[in-house]
Amino acid sequence: MDIENDTPDEGASLADTLRAELAKAPTPDIPEEIVEDGPARDEVGRFAQKPGEQPQAQPVQPIPDQTQGVQPPASWSKEDRAVFATLPPNVQDLLSRREREMTADYTRKTQEIAEIRRFSDDIRPVFEKNQQLIAHAGAPPAQVMDQLLGMYGYSQRDPAGYLKWAAQSLGVDLSQLTQAPTDEYADPGLLELRNQLTPLHQQVQSVTQYIQEQQRQQQEQAVQQTLSVIESFAQEKDASGTPLRPYFEQVKVSMGRLLQPDANGNALATDLQDAYDKATWADPAIRAELQKPKAPDETVKNAKQVRAMNVRSNGAASAEASGSLRDTLRDELARRG
Repeated sequence: MDIENDTPDEGASLADTLRAELAKAPTPDIPEEIVEDGPARDEVGRFAQKPGEQPQAQPVQPIPDQTQGVQPPASWSKEDRAVFATLPPNVQDLLSRREREMTADYTRKTQEIAEIRRFSDDIRPVFEKNQQLIAHAGAPPAQVMDQLLGMYGYSQRDPAGYLKWAAQSLGVDLSQLTQAPTDEYADPGLLELRNQLTPLHQQVQSVTQYIQEQQRQQQEQAVQQTLSVIESFAQEKDASGTPLRPYFEQVKVSMGRLLQPDANGNALATDLQDAYDKATWADPAIRAELQKPKAPDETVKNAKQVRAMNVRSNGAASAEASGSLRDTLRDELARRG
């Protein structure tokens, strides 16, 4: 049903509307025999008074208590509410329900219009600021916006493809963007500053290279000195020519681990001799040999035999995988440098 057609004219009350509708209703067809046998009636169907009879005052019908039953809409006038109170309950319920439906529909449409107005207030300044660009595009504003959002989505999905498409559309050679600018278009002030900074930059590079070379030489000297100390330590002999550390080759990897500092800079061994003593004593096979009583002339012979043993404490790792103590110290010094 069209709401506008059911809405009364502005200024007309509900009573006027109901009276107009009742006037449109056809007059009921009353049988003649009933009219003739019954009392006389006036033009509107009421019983006519007899000649000489005084009209009786009609009792005033009180307005029903509106606290019970269907309540009229609060927005109605006092007159309309009084007419509403005289209506049958089913008519009251119909009018009240219809009023609620119309009010709900009006509220919903008002909210929709408010949302559209807020969106319009936000987007209108953007289009007004870019009227010339939109006119240059030669398309309605909505179509221009749709195209712009489409290009933005393309750039997010495939940035490389979007750049190629944009370059082709605008006639731009992307290779030109990677070339350094020529001095022809450079700012004279920047050229002057660059000319002043170039010698300074060269001096800084020279000093940096010199410092790096000095550090490298110092590291190499430190490594060579350390290697010399280790070599002398491994080959040191007593007065009779007997090696003082015959098990060095077997425990050199363990010595390197004992000399390796932890995160706090602390190591398990204080020096080479301490590392050698702890490594040989920690090896079961060597410790067993050291605990045997030996004659002085058998020391060298026993040391050669121990070198040939398969030391179980070192596992099955090869000499290449384990590395030597010299390699360990060399790597550590290189790392620190």
